[in-house]
Amino acid sequence: AKTVNCPVWGSYHIAVDGEILDIHQAKRVDRFSRELNMKEGYYRRVFSIEMNNGAQLEVESTRFISMDIEQVGAIQYTIKCLNKGVELSVTPHIQLDAVNKDSNWKEPFTAQVNTFHEYHRIYHLSRVLKTGFDICTFNSTRLQLNHQSLSIDGEKISTDNTAGLKYTIQLQQHDELTLTTFGGYINSTDFPKEHLQEN
Repeated sequence: AKTVNCPVWGSYHIAVDGEILDIHQAKRVDRFSRELNMKEGYYRRVFSIEMNNGAQLEVESTRFISMDIEQVGAIQYTIKCLNKGVELSVTPHIQLDAVNKDSNWKEPFTAQVNTFHEYHRIYHLSRVLKTGFDICTFNSTRLQLNHQSLSIDGEKISTDNTAGLKYTIQLQQHDELTLTTFGGYINSTDFPKEHLQEN
């Protein structure tokens, strides 16, 4: 039996002064911890790093999957500048070409139907080949700067592999940016096909 690979709703691309935020490529890691809370359903990572461009950051990321509403989850990133002002570029996106690295199945499971961008929300409709089973993958992102809501328009990003919204924010030393993305999946078994995007 084969398991269908759905698009990934909780992907992020983050760059600081043009350098990709990647703990494995950092100049120095000063602190790192992670916690898997099985009772409350979240996974949290906290780390402090110095990047190759000299930016020092404190980052906290939390992933939550709802057991009450099985179609949705949430991811929250909090990024704090410790030593200087930076230009932060963040792109929450849906990864459309998700595959299993150990799969021996070379053909795609799904066909892309359509992608919609609506304010801070992204919807992607796909169809499982051979069955006609439809899936709507969605996410919606909220931004806060120093605990205050931040209302800026994101640049629409659409490629063969991703559908996202890119936000560029100027942060000063000690500023703290929080991004909260809600996302998940609904399908044509639970909802009529013509109403997938509406739900």
